[in-house]
Amino acid sequence: MKLFNLKTYFAGSILILFYITEFISKIGFYANSPNSIQLFTKISVALYFLMEMTVSLKKRKSIIIGFLTLTAGFILGQNFLIGGFTMYSIKIFGKYIFALLVLQYFYFNPLSKKAKSFLIQAFKLLIIVNAMFIILGLIFDIHVFETYKYGRFGYNGLLRNSSTSSYFYLIAVFYVLFKRNLPLRYDSLFVIVMISSLLIGTKSVYLSILFFGFFKVYKMCISTKARVLLISLVSLIGLGLFYIVFYNYTSFTTIQEEKGILSSILSFRNDLFINRTLPHITNHWSFIHYLFGGVDDPYVRSQLDLIDVLHFFGLVGTILYIYMYYKLLVTFTLNYKAVALLFFLSFIIMLSGNFLSNPTVVMYIVFVQQILKTSDTTSFETRII
Repeated sequence: MKLFNLKTYFAGSILILFYITEFISKIGFYANSPNSIQLFTKISVALYFLMEMTVSLKKRKSIIIGFLTLTAGFILGQNFLIGGFTMYSIKIFGKYIFALLVLQYFYFNPLSKKAKSFLIQAFKLLIIVNAMFIILGLIFDIHVFETYKYGRFGYNGLLRNSSTSSYFYLIAVFYVLFKRNLPLRYDSLFVIVMISSLLIGTKSVYLSILFFGFFKVYKMCISTKARVLLISLVSLIGLGLFYIVFYNYTSFTTIQEEKGILSSILSFRNDLFINRTLPHITNHWSFIHYLFGGVDDPYVRSQLDLIDVLHFFGLVGTILYIYMYYKLLVTFTLNYKAVALLFFLSFIIMLSGNFLSNPTVVMYIVFVQQILKTSDTTSFETRII
């Protein structure tokens, strides 16, 4: 009789490990003393996934061909750049491939009921622990728990940066609204997630509350009249919040007045695209790069995820990468909840960055994948709260 099964705790443990290394890395960032613990941790995990993949090559034949094709395209694109291969380009390639490595592992190694239960418990634990540090940061003005280092409001606890925080809480909002199957008035985790999300300070999380909240109430409305009334009400609230945030909130109003509304909404990402990404493409790319991409300079990223993938992999590479990501991710039924989440994620990815190239975020996506595989995640939960 097995007393301990590593596979039962593997996914949840990786989620917790990445969370811990995120905070250690954040401390280094705030202390102006960067450390490499995140890098070494994720390289170690990636090597494990690579070794595991070699055990069943026949079963993974199409995936391996995809990896090799992406690698060949990357080599070809970089080879024809003036700067050639740089540590930056190799690092970014590794980050993109890491996401596929993680997804293919869980695609070919489905989680047992116990493993799924432990993963859900781990995610809930992170929600609760991070909420504690968000509240501490707010009450005692602890800068290391802030979302932004320079002045803008927001507290994200132990999470490393604003993009990681946005995806974590976007998924947390979806989870408590759609996958808990508990009455919200009795769900203390719902309250914790909502309070934390409001204190994060990122536009993506606020949009997620509005979008998923609207979707939740819309599905509860039976009559057409009630749904029309809801749409009208949410539209008015949305327009009101838009006006308040971008025309009356100091930081965004200043940007809007000086650079325009688009720069305010996209946090200067459109300016990065016009002033850095496009000139790099115009001055350094040849025909081969439009097919397979090529980036050798970290300062030419637009930080708009879809554009950055196109910039890095080119048209052919991007189509292959997105296809592989989608096939490895969508192992669940595309019901209205799944479609709503995928739609909203796609929308956010087009407006922000660091989704596909963030190794930590892919573990949040694994969590989403697992909870969408079952209609009732409460049956997999041990109540932490």
